[in-house]
Amino acid sequence: MILYQDNTDNIKAEMLQGFFVGWDKHPSPENLLVLLNNSEYKILAVDEENKKVAGFINAVSDKVLSAYIPLLEVLPEYQGKGIGSELVKRMMDKLKEYYMIDIVCDENRQTFYTKFGFKKHSAMIKEIMINRKDNKNREFNFFMIQNKERILIVGNSGSGKSTFGKLLSSKLNLPLIHLDKLFWKAGWEPTLNEEWDEVIKDMISKDKWIIEGNYTRTFKVRALRSDHIFFYDYSSILCLYRIYKRVIKSKLKLENRTDMADGCYEPWIIDREFTKFVWTYNKLVRPRMYSALEEINYDKNNLIIFRSRKEFKEYLKNLNKTL
Repeated sequence: MILYQDNTDNIKAEMLQGFFVGWDKHPSPENLLVLLNNSEYKILAVDEENKKVAGFINAVSDKVLSAYIPLLEVLPEYQGKGIGSELVKRMMDKLKEYYMIDIVCDENRQTFYTKFGFKKHSAMIKEIMINRKDNKNREFNFFMIQNKERILIVGNSGSGKSTFGKLLSSKLNLPLIHLDKLFWKAGWEPTLNEEWDEVIKDMISKDKWIIEGNYTRTFKVRALRSDHIFFYDYSSILCLYRIYKRVIKSKLKLENRTDMADGCYEPWIIDREFTKFVWTYNKLVRPRMYSALEEINYDKNNLIIFRSRKEFKEYLKNLNKTL
C-alpha cells in the first residue's frame, strides 16, 4: 500500500535507495534525505509494506510569487502505477496560490506535464559543476563522516582546527589529539625529529583518532593512515586576525586553550617568526600539503576543503542537522 506524506518523519536514508537511474552525478541516499529535509515543500510516496520510498517530488519558492519543482522521481519498479501523477497533483495543490510554477524537464517528459497545466516555453539553465579542479568533493556528504575513524584536520594556524576537532570528537565519539600539545614541551621547547617520528608512528597505529595540526614533514605518513581529511584553506589575513582575537580572549580568560602543552603560554605580542609562518603559509606550506596528497593519490572523495568561513559555516550547519 502506498501512503503519501508531506514530511520526512520516520524516513531514513536506507529507504531512499535506487533513485536517479541514468544520472552521471547524483546525491547519495544520505544527501537526498538532507535535500528533502531542506526543501520547503515535499511529498513522498511510501511503500509501507516494504519500508521504502517509491517516489518523491520537491519544490522551493520565494513564498510570494513563484515556485520551482526541481525533482520528481519514481523508482523504476513503481513506474506506470500512477504514483508520479499523484505526486504532481498533490504538489500542485500545495502550490496553487503561486503566480507561476517552473519546472525543467527533458523534452520527452513535456507531454506528461501538460496534463497538469504546464506549457512549453523557452528557458535557459546553467549547470553549476559542484567540483572544482582542485577540490573534487564540494558536494559535502555529511553522513559519510559517521563511518570514519581516523580523521585529519589540517590548515594554517588560527583557522579553527582545534575548535572543529573538539566538535567532531564529541559528535563521533573519537579521541582527539592536538599535535601542538605533544610537540611542544614546557617553555616552547620543540621535540626532536627522531623522537617526534616515534610519537607519530605510535599515534597513527591506533584504530581510532582525530588528529588536528600541521607539521608538514610528517603529514604524508598521517594522510596515508587517515580515512578522511579536513583542510582549512583560508587567507593568511583571516588567520592572523583570528590568532590575535584568540590571544585577547585567552588573556581575558574568555577562552580556555586546552590545545596547548603544559608550560607553554601564549604571549600578548605574537613573535615575528610565528607571524611570518602564518603570513607565508599559503605560499610555502600549502603547496607542499597538496603535493603530498597528489603523491599518495589520496582519494578526493575523502577530502573536504574549506576555502572561506562561509563555506565552513554552511558545512557546520548541515553537519549539526545530520549528526
